[in-house]
Amino acid sequence: MSKQRYKELRLLLEREGIRHKEVADMIGMNPARFSQKINRNKSNFTIDEASAICDALDISMDEYFFNKNVSKMKRKLKNG
Repeated sequence: MSKQRYKELRLLLEREGIRHKEVADMIGMNPARFSQKINRNKSNFTIDEASAICDALDISMDEYFFNKNVSKMKRKLKNG
């Protein structure tokens, strides 16, 4: 996931007034670890973590976690 995608997720949380700790609690992650990941200080979110975040926030994985061009290309190949 690109730095831009994480930035978009951080901006969404800020706009909605959702604290990192709240999301961490929703997905069962240590709040410090969540902050490290969303700020890209240590590692990226796993697919399972990204899926849990999307479920908790009711957002699209395509929009916040996947490179849009790669995701579209894979769908074309799969459907094509």
